[in-house]
Amino acid sequence: MTKIEENKFSMYRAVNSVLNENQLTVATMPALDNAKTSFATLIASINEKDNTFKTTAAGKTDVKKSVKEDLLNVLVPCTNALFAYASKANIADLKANTKVSISKYQLMRDNDLINKARSIHDLLNSNLRLLADYGITALKVTELNDKLNGYINAIGNQDISHASKSAARQSLSELFDQADAVLKNEIDSLMESFKTSNEVFYNKYWSARVIKDLGLRHEDQPEPTPPPVQNP
Repeated sequence: MTKIEENKFSMYRAVNSVLNENQLTVATMPALDNAKTSFATLIASINEKDNTFKTTAAGKTDVKKSVKEDLLNVLVPCTNALFAYASKANIADLKANTKVSISKYQLMRDNDLINKARSIHDLLNSNLRLLADYGITALKVTELNDKLNGYINAIGNQDISHASKSAARQSLSELFDQADAVLKNEIDSLMESFKTSNEVFYNKYWSARVIKDLGLRHEDQPEPTPPPVQNP
């Protein structure tokens, strides 16, 4: 949820609590009771959708971070081995291409890192026979290729995640719109019937009905104001 939505959702829960505390009174008006049930269902749906949204976002990010770390754990030593070999053999272009620190790798964009890892993989294959003394074996080259493919797959899965998050974000907005509609068009209007017949309930409702900024001090919060009476 956005900060504004969090403030609004806090109000939703406060209103729902007042309605629950006065269930016997609410039940005397079936239309209000039905609206209360619909509103409570929407609150539960919003909470569930928000939890799913947060879990999905955090999960995909953690997976990408993990596979990137796995890739760099193999890529950096391989790059350093190539650099050491190029320095010893005085191969200027190979030395220039392999002078890459771990911090540079970490700052690379996804596509740049993938392309560089592929380049290092190809250089290892091309010089494999000469790199035995530097700890590079065919098994190490295969391991690098496997880690690279794992990273590429993670990037693809994250792209899918972005689409899923976008859809979840849209669903969350729609649920808030539905909850607002039930609250404004039904519950608010029906509460006016209790203005004189049950003043305590009425006042508690409107006290909960105000949207409070959770970042403001209590004395700075706006006062709740019932809407004007709607003419039929």
